[in-house]
Amino acid sequence: MGTAIILVILFVIALFALKGTFKHLSGQGDCCGGSRDPLPKKKRIKRIEAVTDVYLVKIDGMHCNHCKESVENALEELEGVTVKVHLKKGEALVQAAGNLEEGIIREAVKKAGFSVIDIKRAG
Repeated sequence: MGTAIILVILFVIALFALKGTFKHLSGQGDCCGGSRDPLPKKKRIKRIEAVTDVYLVKIDGMHCNHCKESVENALEELEGVTVKVHLKKGEALVQAAGNLEEGIIREAVKKAGFSVIDIKRAG
């Protein structure tokens, strides 16, 4: 009888763990030391006079809004850059005024704690 009770308790714990894992991997749960609410976007008005470089950047490791905001903040720290991150696709559309090298994009994403899978020039 005692063994059955222990097995039921372990089953319930495993069920909750799987539920949390599913929420985490689908971007709905807490992740990366963040919370369910995204990081506040840095209040910065950025205007690009003339977009000269457009990149589509595939990023590995983003699971939640906290991850998305971390990548956006890191890339927007670059001079003359605006970015739009699509979490479910795992990619960022980076627009820049001036000459923006791929290595600079890779370094900014790495600094945010993620890795670039691929960068394609979109325009």
